[in-house]
Amino acid sequence: MRLSGQHLKLLQKTRLHLVKQKFIAFLLVFLGGFAVMILEIVGVRFLAKDFGGGFYVWTSQIGMVLVALALGYIAGGRLADRYQRAGYLI
Repeated sequence: MRLSGQHLKLLQKTRLHLVKQKFIAFLLVFLGGFAVMILEIVGVRFLAKDFGGGFYVWTSQIGMVLVALALGYIAGGRLADRYQRAGYLI
């Protein structure tokens, strides 16, 4: 089956659009992870004034961040199941 020039251009445009969407999604995930890491470090710095910067402060902070991320992932998964189009989620 041969595609006409018009169909090939449309197919290339669609592929380019999908690549752009994936890149934007990966960029958002990367920047979100970076922001969470920065907030985690800043949070420990604030806690260090009152509780010190020891092992238990760091592990408590990391644990709370992981719990918050897990709750966010659960909420995001439920939204993804409810609205099965990527346009709603991005």
